Amino acid sequence: MMNSKTTLALLFVPLFLGACGVEIRDKNQGDQPPMSANVRQEGWITMSGNMFTIEEGLEPKSYRVKLRIPDEVRFVERTDRRTLVKKRFWIDSREITDGEVVSGESYEYAFFRTPTENLASTTVHVPMDIVVESTIAHDKIEMTKPIRRLYLGPNAVIQTGSANFEMRAERLLAEPGARIETFAKGASGSQSGGQVRLFIWKGIGDLRIELRGQHGLNGAAGPAHGGRAADGAAAGTQRANHCKHMAGGGPGANGAIGNAGGAGGHGGSTGSFEIEATDNSEFKVQAVFEPGQGGAGGEGGPGQPGGHGGAGESRTVIWRERGMGPDFHGIPMVHRDECPRGPNGPAGHAGPPGARGQDGVPGGTGFFCLKVRGVCVE
Repeated sequence: MMNSKTTLALLFVPLFLGACGVEIRDKNQGDQPPMSANVRQEGWITMSGNMFTIEEGLEPKSYRVKLRIPDEVRFVERTDRRTLVKKRFWIDSREITDGEVVSGESYEYAFFRTPTENLASTTVHVPMDIVVESTIAHDKIEMTKPIRRLYLGPNAVIQTGSANFEMRAERLLAEPGARIETFAKGASGSQSGGQVRLFIWKGIGDLRIELRGQHGLNGAAGPAHGGRAADGAAAGTQRANHCKHMAGGGPGANGAIGNAGGAGGHGGSTGSFEIEATDNSEFKVQAVFEPGQGGAGGEGGPGQPGGHGGAGESRTVIWRERGMGPDFHGIPMVHRDECPRGPNGPAGHAGPPGARGQDGVPGGTGFFCLKVRGVCVE
């Protein structure tokens, strides 16, 4: 896992520029996307080492190794340093070409005079090329080995996010439409873009840099009140000799104002991007800044429900019929009737909704610089 301090270290290989005028397509080239003419280099480029020369082809990941054969050597044995797979080359000249090497792999070549007599050996590290053809996070790019060429196809998108880091590539070749961006358009979460520096020796093609912050999240709606306002007072229970003028219950209390909505999140800042190049003569860069917008404040919560109206009067009428005598216990005969209950009091009004939350503020704008020999030119 890479963190914001991770440096993606890429080796800068010394070059001896020399066009060989020969094009060889080996198994490294066959499945690679062809690059358009405006990002091609001219001819093969050579890199020399002890007893060998590495030749770099036109297409991504195309390399071949030429070996200089000492006298008396009868065969050369190549060992893949990662898989330990061996291959033997029988010698019929003082130079042989190995066109089956793989970009990013390392090989040991042993020079034998006899099957048991090894005269010399040399190790070859085939340069690593990276080809990006779709959307990829920067920390998913294979950066464990030195990088020679970074190809960005027309649909290539490298997303750098909020990380602060450096990238180094000897050559950057970008097709029209290729871009590096902090976040995808429309992303939300209030994150700001990071501070990114890209070091290249030479840039070729057209590259778009989109620096944007994430939009702020919208505020939450205000929470509802628990319960309701107080109920009105009940009229109580009475005794009387009639059911006239029944008392009503008291009115319910009005509800309280709703809770305020939550504040919207702040928009993220764009972050900054700096490209430092030695040669930008064939390189065009366009930078776009899009600070994140603040999130909308949340809607106010609903007002508290009003209280229920109080219960109306409950009345019992007691009366005795004329001429009625006592019952057999000697208790006077009376009637008890229940009057219709008085009206309930009016319910209280619901409280007004709460205030809308405050909107978040937009993010800030960073900077972009294409630095050539220490001076920002864009």
